[in-house]
Amino acid sequence: MKAIFTILVRIIFGLLTAFSFITASLLISWRIYPHPLTDCINMNQILIMLLASLIAGFLGFRIGYRTKLIIIKLAIIILSALCLYLWEISGVVHQYNFGPSKVHIVSGDLATIAMALQRFEIDAERFPTNEEGLNALLVRPANTSNWNGPYFIKRPIDPWGNPYQYRTPGTGENKDFDLWSMGPDGKSGTEDDITYPYYPKPNPNNMPETNPEMIRVGVEFMILLITATLLIIIINQKCTNKKSK
Repeated sequence: MKAIFTILVRIIFGLLTAFSFITASLLISWRIYPHPLTDCINMNQILIMLLASLIAGFLGFRIGYRTKLIIIKLAIIILSALCLYLWEISGVVHQYNFGPSKVHIVSGDLATIAMALQRFEIDAERFPTNEEGLNALLVRPANTSNWNGPYFIKRPIDPWGNPYQYRTPGTGENKDFDLWSMGPDGKSGTEDDITYPYYPKPNPNNMPETNPEMIRVGVEFMILLITATLLIIIINQKCTNKKSK
């Protein structure tokens, strides 16, 4: 019975280490290769990422299964907890949360689109119609001779996966056109819409806002740091064992 329990514990530590090493491998891959939402990842890059993850997972399982040092087991537990926390906040930040980092991304996108619309207006001597929309920045509209586009490589999408909205003439501060993101709920005309020009909401408590993106980067750094420390400890232990023999 004790032998079975020992094997189960070693398997659990092996799986935890494999999960942690795969996470670290993907973090490094995402830093090396372009983000798939902003640039295309070719099949070779995907295969390299998968191969690196498999190697990291196999190495991690062997380390976690065979290790007997308490300090290494403690490092594995901490590393696994950080990896789980990373996946949790990544899902919140990148899919659901109305984090400040996303608002800043939208603000920059809206300013860039507005500049492209102004270049279009200089070339075509008019703004795109409501029927043409922002596609006029990508494809030459009919009956438009002075068109020097495309002004974008692809149709701009907000961080929640929705296309930016355009309307002319403008009904707000900008009388030429209205430009906005529908926000995290994906619906126009609601309170979370982000319009151009964007003005940050005042902070009544005068307290600094927590940036989920900075938290994510900090957790990533801790994962890579602990992973590197864990490997150094293991390599040092093996070298010490060889010298003692």
